[in-house]
Amino acid sequence: MKFILLLGLALFSFEKVQAHEYFFGFAELSYNSEQEIIEGTLMVSTHDLEEWFQSKKLPVKEMEDHVGDIKLQQDMASALFSEFKVKNNGTLLKFELIGYEVLPNGMTNFYFHSSITKKPGKLDITFDLMMNELPAQQNKITYLDKEKSYTSFFTKQKRQSSIIIE
Repeated sequence: MKFILLLGLALFSFEKVQAHEYFFGFAELSYNSEQEIIEGTLMVSTHDLEEWFQSKKLPVKEMEDHVGDIKLQQDMASALFSEFKVKNNGTLLKFELIGYEVLPNGMTNFYFHSSITKKPGKLDITFDLMMNELPAQQNKITYLDKEKSYTSFFTKQKRQSSIIIE
């Protein structure tokens, strides 16, 4: 009986240790002057992302299992870019998902680029990815320029921000 009680307590404790209170998403953007596009990477916790996609009615179980599924990747891109929007000098950018990679550290990187656009002077960003489902979600974006980097943070209370590139 003691063994069962200790086992139950251990499993309960393990569950509590594995849970996390805060959720983070990261994005990096840079301008490719040769192709005149903005290139980017979205980095999100794989486990949280899988649950978020499921809440959006997308049939995602394990991210690794869907790398070759073009239709599902298009649906994933639609979901991601509905909560990650960037305006360059007032014009909303349309992003195309190039692909994604599930990393051993529990993160998934999504690689994307914009259609042809001018070099940014001002970026207006909405980055409320997963905030409706995960109220503690916090996101961060960094725009990398040749000589400088610009960073902005997003929370449930602050879902939009602007970056002025000097």
